[in-house]
Amino acid sequence: MKLTEQPLLQEQELHVLYERAKLAGLSYSQRLLKQPQYGDTLSRFRGSGMDYEDSRSYEPGDEPRFFNWRLMARTGKAHVKVFREERRPSVFIMLDRRVSMRFGTRKRLKITQANRMAALIAFAALHQGWSVAGVLLDEQVQWFPASQEEANIWHFLEQASQAAPPQERHTSVDMQAVLAELPEYVLPGMHIYLLSDFMQDAQQDYVNLVPLVKDNPLLAVQIVDAAECELSGLGTLELQGMCGEGADKLSTVNTADESLRKEFRHAANHYRQDIERQFAKYGVNYYQLKAEDDKPEDTVPLPQAGVE
Repeated sequence: MKLTEQPLLQEQELHVLYERAKLAGLSYSQRLLKQPQYGDTLSRFRGSGMDYEDSRSYEPGDEPRFFNWRLMARTGKAHVKVFREERRPSVFIMLDRRVSMRFGTRKRLKITQANRMAALIAFAALHQGWSVAGVLLDEQVQWFPASQEEANIWHFLEQASQAAPPQERHTSVDMQAVLAELPEYVLPGMHIYLLSDFMQDAQQDYVNLVPLVKDNPLLAVQIVDAAECELSGLGTLELQGMCGEGADKLSTVNTADESLRKEFRHAANHYRQDIERQFAKYGVNYYQLKAEDDKPEDTVPLPQAGVE
């Protein structure tokens, strides 16, 4: 079997990640939910759930069935009850398998690292009893409904780890369309992970995430290769798509030129900061993950139980 025909992750590698997900720590300012069963978890969102939390002054449009009659009798003013809404902990994983992700110069392709990250997230969720849903961006879009069943979660990861041979650029789907559909597949309270290099899409497309930010923690994980951050200094190379040229245009680049390498580093850092600012504008947490990192869970927080 050719190398390009092999799965990105073998079954044995998935089992190793399954065990590692049990031990992963968590360092995330927006702490994730910790109880595994529906009804056990109190979310940070207020609504008309089962548990009474507080009362507030009546506002036009409030439903009469939520009036706090005892408080109204005591104060002489209209009040309505506020409830703490119950949510089931769950994650949604968007995994980019498109052409720009099928690139790598060190240990692994960016798409392979994205699959490793997706496996750690899904297995960490599975260990906590969370449900997992997802979508794969490839030549076609594949949606996977939320499930707590181990077999269904493994099926999602096996599909995500399918071989990723070189791909024609025009065959890729549009992320904008997928992000626009996300609200139909994501439940309130779901923790949404976006795994991509975000190279094939306009940054204004992220505005489609705005409807989700209110009720869902969002994590954008940008997968990058070392060559996209730093020129290697190997000497004269012929590269495609450089200097604003078309995707098929070859350009000669002297990577030993220190001034050029400095300019490249500056441009790469500026690009990263620009993406981070765009996500921050929409309330999305941003992480940059290098494809060669062996422990991506040290960079990106995973679903984890036992967190205050």
